Amino acid sequence: MHGRRSKAQTKRRFPRVNVPLPLWLSLLILALVIAACFALKAANAPTIPDGELYVHFIDVGQGDAALLATSEGAVLIDAGPTDARYSTAQYIAERVDDIDLMILTHPHEDHVGGAARILENVRVAKVIMPDVTSTAGAFVRTLDAIEASGADAELAEAGGVYEVGGMRLTVLGPLAVGHEDANDDSLVIRVDFGRRSFLFTGDAEAPSERELVDAHPITALECDVLKVGHHGSANSSCAEFLDVVRAKIAVISVGAGNDYGHPADEVLRRLAEYGAERIYRTDTDGTVTLVCDGEDVRLAER
Repeated sequence: MHGRRSKAQTKRRFPRVNVPLPLWLSLLILALVIAACFALKAANAPTIPDGELYVHFIDVGQGDAALLATSEGAVLIDAGPTDARYSTAQYIAERVDDIDLMILTHPHEDHVGGAARILENVRVAKVIMPDVTSTAGAFVRTLDAIEASGADAELAEAGGVYEVGGMRLTVLGPLAVGHEDANDDSLVIRVDFGRRSFLFTGDAEAPSERELVDAHPITALECDVLKVGHHGSANSSCAEFLDVVRAKIAVISVGAGNDYGHPADEVLRRLAEYGAERIYRTDTDGTVTLVCDGEDVRLAER
């Protein structure tokens, strides 16, 4: 558990309302109880040992949210869908005091729907996202919540590097925005911790994957853990990409019984063909937590 406080603070002013004393007392007590819950939320959280990284692929249903935490800092990559916003925010609030960096890979609801709730309940220092916009309600609420929270906001570009809590995060893509499918405008993030590496691909599909392969050396894309693109869609995880990535561990964030047929059988076969020795799925495994000490990656004990 890290204790640094970000500079971002949410200040709220409530109007005065003439309320009968008994009701006023009831509301005050309720407010104090809620405040106490959040004040004590971190007290019972397990302490993260120095030199270890915990990567929580949170079971948010059909969506993405991954919390990366060390004893020195925390990163959130995507925030899950709107219908899981309360459970996602609570899961995060129970494990970290604040988020140094929130990464929203693209503005689709299943990746940003929970962001506003998280920003309201957890201190966030900085938010980055691609230079892509949307008029969807979930994205508009996210922008409003970022402004209200006081968090710094930044448009991420390929080549950008961020250092948080012993993690080195490199933006590999997109190389440009404006793809025919907005999924291909997803931020692709490489996370290095010691000798081990993780690759987060948002909803990037085959066109974006091939652009990454053409633009980067193999060493930039090969990794130990792959967060599988677009929930295991058949349009992602193309052979050319997986042949370079060669991840030993693959994690698929996907909702049980979803209407899209995710993950596709051919993707599961390709992952195994190109080196995945362990494939975890949030629809069957629930929240998947991996622990990395810089040398090895293991599944956390439940």
